[in-house]
Amino acid sequence: RIDQTDVGLLIKNISHSLTDQRRGVVQIEQDGYIRIRVLAVNHFREGIVTLYQFFIDKNLWLPVKVEESTPDGQLERTISCRNPRINTGVSDSFFQID
Repeated sequence: RIDQTDVGLLIKNISHSLTDQRRGVVQIEQDGYIRIRVLAVNHFREGIVTLYQFFIDKNLWLPVKVEESTPDGQLERTISCRNPRINTGVSDSFFQID
């Protein structure tokens, strides 16, 4: 759905933004979150460079917010994960093939 995302794809895109698609210096700050700021190739728009700011939850170690801006800092889009949950009670046996 439009209001859901694949966390695996998001993590993969963050990795690309910090490595092969990076177009600037990586800045890391810590406050309530670990904030990673980097200029990189846009994940979904070919030929566009985007200033990303990734917010990583310090307890979950998962991305919970992404801000996309123009290279000069004009905010274009914010994506937030509300109420992220992990280990919601699916038993390990669910993943075992008998």
